[in-house]
Amino acid sequence: MCDHNAAERGQTDAEMMRPLSPEEEGVWANEPADSPRKIEVAKKHAHDPT
Repeated sequence: MCDHNAAERGQTDAEMMRPLSPEEEGVWANEPADSPRKIEVAKKHAHDPT
């Protein structure tokens, strides 16, 4: 979970609240908490359609 709000990340509230993609779910389930891969995938999907 990110400590920044949607505006600080440049996202809309809808983008922030959308369901996770399968790729995001996999990374969150299989990577350690401090994984750089989690940040990479989160940035990749930050503006996915809502």
